[in-house]
Amino acid sequence: MVKLSVDFTPPSSGIGSHVPISVLPKWPPLYRFDYRDGAGEPVPLLTSKQNGVADHALLEALVKEVSPASLSDQKFCKAMVNLTEGPETHLAHSFEIFRERLGGVAGDPQRERVLEIAALLPDATLLWWPVAKGGAGQRTVCKVDYLIRSVETEKRGVKVLRSLSWKQPPEFIPLWHLGADANFHAEVEAPEVLRIRSVETKFYRFSRSAPAATSTISTPQAAVSKGKVPLQDHVDREGRLTHVYIAGQRPLAGDLVVTFAPAVAVVSSTFGASVLIALLTTAFYAFREQMALADHIDAAVAVLILVPALIGYVVVRPSDPPLARRYILGAQLLSLLAGAVPLVMAVLLLRFAHEPSCLTTTWLGCAVVSWLIAAALGFSLAKALDGDG
Repeated sequence: MVKLSVDFTPPSSGIGSHVPISVLPKWPPLYRFDYRDGAGEPVPLLTSKQNGVADHALLEALVKEVSPASLSDQKFCKAMVNLTEGPETHLAHSFEIFRERLGGVAGDPQRERVLEIAALLPDATLLWWPVAKGGAGQRTVCKVDYLIRSVETEKRGVKVLRSLSWKQPPEFIPLWHLGADANFHAEVEAPEVLRIRSVETKFYRFSRSAPAATSTISTPQAAVSKGKVPLQDHVDREGRLTHVYIAGQRPLAGDLVVTFAPAVAVVSSTFGASVLIALLTTAFYAFREQMALADHIDAAVAVLILVPALIGYVVVRPSDPPLARRYILGAQLLSLLAGAVPLVMAVLLLRFAHEPSCLTTTWLGCAVVSWLIAAALGFSLAKALDGDG
């Protein structure tokens, strides 16, 4: 869950009914979006069409101050419409047209500011704040909570290996705002089954290649942000919550880069279950002759069937949030695979109870497989205990 608190001051004059205070990503999509004022009251949102019209009006007003002649260029105006009111994807070409055809003096700070704001629009849209009567010029606080829906593009095998080796790609949380005095307080909370492995900030200029050097971070040393800034000191002891305060002296374009990983308790529980299964399969293999006796077959089969049922109940939790599932996918699949080994042994016992040589060979293979699974989960646990993964 991402919780943002933005404090800002609406201009004291020359504003309409709404002012832009921040930028939200167009993709991946947001859900559970909650927009409230400082008192906790809901703030009405503009519709997509109204938001696009407002974005266009703002950009047009900025261009008019820098280069009024550019508004007579049809290709330039079409690119500006695409950036603000057009489709939500494939807008990089429109921005290039906008950048190339924007008039004005190269190096002019106002022109650079317009380009920086326009550069945000291919990937984001402006968040507008309704200005209450008499609210202009007064310090204002708003709160924005949302979740970012991850876009799954990797194959299942890649996701399993990444979840076991702690190599999941990071989540990018936009921390962008307009205006010289807007400040961000960002709070990111990991689901119960995850922990925050690393957190850092990354800032961009309008070209999206050079880092912005004028935005400051509230690190203990009050460091100046240049590219990526690690913020491990801002993560709590449990590794589930981080607080970051960002103050921008210019339109800010940046991301809070957060890497999640499975909590140690999750991996250790699956590892412990796999070791118990491995010990069980080894014990059954050691006493295979007694288990194959007619009087013991029913009890042995019952135990071998009960174990995977208990493992499946403990390991697979439908209540886990969608964000967490891809991080614990590998551990869950290996645990279920370990739980399937006793089921296979039960079937083999019923089939080869009167063929000692076949039962010995097949049960030995099952015991080896169970220990290999335990070793794989042990490797994942070692990664979990290693702070750097």
